[in-house]
Amino acid sequence: MGGKKKPPVIGYRYYMGLHMGVTRGPVDELVAIKVGDKQAWSGSVTASGQISIDQPNLFGGDKGQGGIQGPLNVMMGEATQTAPGWLSKLHGALLPGFRKMFTLAFNGMVCAMNPNPQPWSVRCRRILKGWPNDNPWYPEKALIALTGSDGSAIHAMNPAHILYQCAVDGGFGRGLDPGYLDDASFRRAADTLYVEGFGLCLGWKRQGPINDFVQVVIDHIGAYMGVDPSSGLLGLTLVRADYDPATLPLFTPDSGLISVTDDVTAAQETQPNEIVVQWVDPITGNGGTTRVPNVAAVQNLGATVSVTKSYVGLPTEALAQRVGLRDAIAAGAGLRAFKVQLDRRAWALRPGQAFCIGGINGIGRMVLRAGKREDSVLTGGTITITAVQDVFGMPATTWLGSVPSTWTPPNQTPLPCPAQAVYEASYRDLSREIAAGDLAALTPDAAYLATVGARPSGLSLGYAVATEAAGETGFVARGSGAFTPVATLAAGIDGAATSIAFTGGIDMEQVAVGTAAYLDDEIVRIDAIDASAGTATIARGCVDTVPASHASGALLWCFDDFAGADEREYATGETVFAKLLVHTASGDLDPILAPVSTVTMAGRPARPYPPANVMIGGVLQPASVSGTITVTWCHRDRVLQADQLLAWADASVGPEPTTRYHLRFADAADATLAERTDLVGTTASAVLAYTGAVTMTISTITDRGESWQAFSCVFTYTPPDGIAASSITGAGYTPATYILDGGGA
Repeated sequence: MGGKKKPPVIGYRYYMGLHMGVTRGPVDELVAIKVGDKQAWSGSVTASGQISIDQPNLFGGDKGQGGIQGPLNVMMGEATQTAPGWLSKLHGALLPGFRKMFTLAFNGMVCAMNPNPQPWSVRCRRILKGWPNDNPWYPEKALIALTGSDGSAIHAMNPAHILYQCAVDGGFGRGLDPGYLDDASFRRAADTLYVEGFGLCLGWKRQGPINDFVQVVIDHIGAYMGVDPSSGLLGLTLVRADYDPATLPLFTPDSGLISVTDDVTAAQETQPNEIVVQWVDPITGNGGTTRVPNVAAVQNLGATVSVTKSYVGLPTEALAQRVGLRDAIAAGAGLRAFKVQLDRRAWALRPGQAFCIGGINGIGRMVLRAGKREDSVLTGGTITITAVQDVFGMPATTWLGSVPSTWTPPNQTPLPCPAQAVYEASYRDLSREIAAGDLAALTPDAAYLATVGARPSGLSLGYAVATEAAGETGFVARGSGAFTPVATLAAGIDGAATSIAFTGGIDMEQVAVGTAAYLDDEIVRIDAIDASAGTATIARGCVDTVPASHASGALLWCFDDFAGADEREYATGETVFAKLLVHTASGDLDPILAPVSTVTMAGRPARPYPPANVMIGGVLQPASVSGTITVTWCHRDRVLQADQLLAWADASVGPEPTTRYHLRFADAADATLAERTDLVGTTASAVLAYTGAVTMTISTITDRGESWQAFSCVFTYTPPDGIAASSITGAGYTPATYILDGGGA
């Protein structure tokens, strides 16, 4: 506690310039930035410019691993984009503008204490920007708005638009002229997907050919993309139950059906009856899993046969359920696969198209879905279609109940202490922290602030003590503290009680027997405790305090080893204001949210301890006294006791040099009836020429002042017969005169 030494350097903040490539640009919007899985920034940036990230406590501030703080240049990738000046100066040479690339340039603090920066991740949206010639196709249906599990908006892209851009983009796609695409089929698919709310959040990371990425999109939505034989155009067909079987092309032996071969009915025992869909939440970046069982198939087999399918572009659980149900229906149907040979009357059949066959192999009329098409040479005149029995279709509604997780992410937001107090540190407090020589060298008016605060949450790590003395402007963190176990008295007690019941305990299981606790302004010793039962045995009036009555609801602060302190030395008479800034892994409490506690310093450490075990006629708190009042007490000595925790009833120690006792009797109006300030023994007698309520107080005086607390007792007094004047007798202080300095009782 002296606050006179220069604090040692315990670490550093680290600053760095970062230029990060994110994706192909330009993009529509920058939405959020995470660093080390913690959100550093969120908002909306739709054009190149500079923003500021102000999260110095993102990783715990200076007590943890710092945070992120500094300007961030957002470069969307526009055709007119230029690099920021500081980045060009850093490279010391001509620098490109990084056009058609979405990049971020940060220049500021990236961490503290630990010189290893955390990884950055970016959430952005690209739907309408970045198209060839800046001309998005069918923009009205490009965006599919969805809602995340936490209510956040998700801007998903229409999969038809993804496939269209993959076909026409010359930078990363096939570079086809739009005239080679069946625009009408793509628009029909886009309209259906828009109505279904089937949007994808999916990126191509160039880890494979663009054709593989296209197939991933097709697998997500259940579709075929291929060339239409009738037009020669590349078309998109969704596999949906969007047809009337009576209107489908029908092929029989009389209308073009030549043969049906490789008729395979999948064995029911080998078919999966549960689909496990893996999807990804684009807001958190976390993967999700949704199980979709075919209940009838499970009951029929008597066991669950699961198959996992990865659909990482699905952004919501609701959509994952619908896709899972689609696949479960297909898996549970025991699909029949065929190779259908047709004559040239089937020339217009295209992949993905539904058609019917019948009149062969016992088949009356069956709907098939065309897959791969193989044409023979013209002289052969046959077309072979690989087809499956059509049971597909994207369910519009599912009745699967989502089983919510019972896990709640822990709240790491710093919260104010639910209860707190500040007080002037006692001599015992200082003796536990300061060497004996330094303690003896303290001036008589030196004072220090101590704190207690209750833990606001399980993830709260501690707190900083920010103080401001009267006349100063601004709170400054000058110390720290650990959270103090605290409980509330379940019932009021008087000054003699040693058994208490408490409730609402926080961290009370950490309290050890023999430690000190504050009960209001009285220090007690914990002699026994049962945290689960809420009971304790206490010894009263320890250190420089005296037993007192305490009401129900009084706070019991078990502060030994669990207190905080301000390292600065104050002077007697100063008023100090304090805030406890709770610290968690995510940072410190905003000082604006921290309540203020106040204490006025009284030079407490230099003051003598009050007398202990004060008895009146052998009774602690008599209700009435008659005749001669006999007062006894025990000595206390703060220097000899040092960090010992003596209780009220323990034997005498000391006393300090120049110790004398101040004994006073007053009437109901607080007028003095009898008073002595020079008693040096441990007993005194008094008679009062007064009948009625009397208040007796006794305190200790040394040349350093009067004790911080005085013992007080109120009783009804009846004088002996014939008393003409009040008097107190007892051993007096030897010097004829002395100086009484310091404060009063």
